[in-house]
Amino acid sequence: MLSAVLHVEDDPALTSLVERQFEKLGFQGTTVVADTVEAAQRVLDERSNAGEPLDLIISDMNLPDGSGLDVVRRVRASPTWAHTPVLILSGDLDPKKVGRAYALGANAYVDKAPPGRALGDVVRALYDHWGRDVVPPGGASPFEQTLVRASVIRARHAAVYQRLAERFSDNRSESAFWLGRAVNESNVINLIAFLRRHGSQRELSDDLQDEIQRMQERTEAQLDRVEKVVGDPSLTRDQAYRLVVDLLACVNATLLARAISHMFPVAPVAMMALRDFFVGGIADVTAWIDLHTLDTVVRARTAELRIGANHLAEATGALPG
Repeated sequence: MLSAVLHVEDDPALTSLVERQFEKLGFQGTTVVADTVEAAQRVLDERSNAGEPLDLIISDMNLPDGSGLDVVRRVRASPTWAHTPVLILSGDLDPKKVGRAYALGANAYVDKAPPGRALGDVVRALYDHWGRDVVPPGGASPFEQTLVRASVIRARHAAVYQRLAERFSDNRSESAFWLGRAVNESNVINLIAFLRRHGSQRELSDDLQDEIQRMQERTEAQLDRVEKVVGDPSLTRDQAYRLVVDLLACVNATLLARAISHMFPVAPVAMMALRDFFVGGIADVTAWIDLHTLDTVVRARTAELRIGANHLAEATGALPG
């Protein structure tokens, strides 16, 4: 049974309806309302710091300072809330938004105004399933939390590459290249899922865990910046290339090599595949960019990225193939 729900919605009438409907159906817990993405973040932080639970998060898609995608992204990036069910309850059924919500880790995307059904009926069905039937996940280990966060980060990379493919759809080869990168990100998400099933018995040291967490925070901050501009129709190829190299530069090759070496004994094939993903991905992206830009700043950054990729390959080269 639910004990606490966060509802992210800027329409007071809707939040009141959902709260009343839940109470009629037997909900005796707490409903916390946030009307913006930032207000939701404050709730998440405050309850995490106080050790107070949230069993379900419901969000509208269109919010005054962002979207439900931002809410899903922040929840899934949090070690505390990464496993908490997140639902989008919205009348905005744009297929691209729906797809991105699921890619970021939303558990369900619920139409609040389906033909022939009242909103009260939708809320009742929502509560019957998520309030009564679903068994919430138990606590995750720090390593599993890191893997969950990594999955969300890679999903966000895939979404960025997909939007680049859409932005440059008038150039068939450019669009195809970025779509290929999006597909590769999906493959690495599958690798991370494999590690969650088979590698969770080998924890990282506290120091290594902390360093990876800081790298993930840097990557998330850069993704926030990229996602704000990547859909801009005036974005040029050189501007896009700068965004991509800055994003790739968030990966610390030395740190990644340490993590791969540490996890190799329990998942050797997955670790080598992960190494090859990063090394090969950087090689492919930098080669593509160098072929299509004369921007000296970008080309200097691609050279730095190749040095890092070579270091990763050399540092893990002694591991059995």
